[in-house]
Amino acid sequence: MGKRTLLAAIVGGFVMFAWSALAHMVLPLGEMGLSSIPAQAESAVLEGLRANLPGPGLYFYPGMTGQDAAAMAAWTEKVETGPSGLLLYHPSGGAVMGASTLLGEIGSDVLAALIAAIVLANVAFEGLVPRAGLTALLGLFAWASISLSTLIWYRYPAPFVVAEGVEQVVGWFLAGLAMARLVRPATGLAS
Repeated sequence: MGKRTLLAAIVGGFVMFAWSALAHMVLPLGEMGLSSIPAQAESAVLEGLRANLPGPGLYFYPGMTGQDAAAMAAWTEKVETGPSGLLLYHPSGGAVMGASTLLGEIGSDVLAALIAAIVLANVAFEGLVPRAGLTALLGLFAWASISLSTLIWYRYPAPFVVAEGVEQVVGWFLAGLAMARLVRPATGLAS
């Protein structure tokens, strides 16, 4: 891996981080499909969580009590008649946007950009927009592979999943524009 590829990864990661910040803090993408617990019910719901959940985790409800046919039938009935869902729970709270959160996000964006930069370094086609389009396709691939499954299996709100797709595809296109300027097309590849 060359210096230009590594530089492209850093630049692309920071472009993606900046786009994500814009998408979540200025544009409505960060709020699409999310709901808050109504203010009048929040205290009761939070107290119920504190009193009944054993610790942090991703909770699926209704829970399964066994794998035999009777348990599966009872669970299926509960899911079909509702309520059902996922609950991401942190009983002790935490910083909203602490340094570790921001550094972790920048690090994950740079890692993803490194993968995209390696792909760009190994393709022979030229042109800034087509090469940036390739990174947008990588974003679309990740979204289709992960986010669409959350819609299909866990019934995440469609606006939330669509917003994730817009964020990924547009963000990786913008990052790709910066990276394609730094990573030269591969030459001498067998066709």
